[in-house]
Amino acid sequence: MALGCDCVGLSVNEAKKAAEVVFRGTIIDVSAGKVIFRVDRVWKGNVRPTFDMPEFIEGAACLGFHERMLKVGSDLLVYATRLHRSSNDEDYFTSICTRTNFSSDAGDDLSRLGKGKSPRP
Repeated sequence: MALGCDCVGLSVNEAKKAAEVVFRGTIIDVSAGKVIFRVDRVWKGNVRPTFDMPEFIEGAACLGFHERMLKVGSDLLVYATRLHRSSNDEDYFTSICTRTNFSSDAGDDLSRLGKGKSPRP
């Protein structure tokens, strides 16, 4: 029996609404179970200039980054949320059902999101 993820194709606006954080950042380190970003632009959430997320690779739970994304220097547009919005857990996750992608492949998203803002200090 194979398990799969049923994902509905979300528009940029729907994906932004569903996410708790939306940002563009470059991976500066992948170690100790964390992916660390240098954040350039923010469209949603309280995101600092350096932001980390768990180093999950897409799997049966549908959570995580595509393996090819997890390299130092990858510039990504990230849509992420906590597993349980009501929790105080600070870990944010992306999944194969979000629009997280390489920034170079996210031109339509970037134009629809607009200018954004700098990360908060």
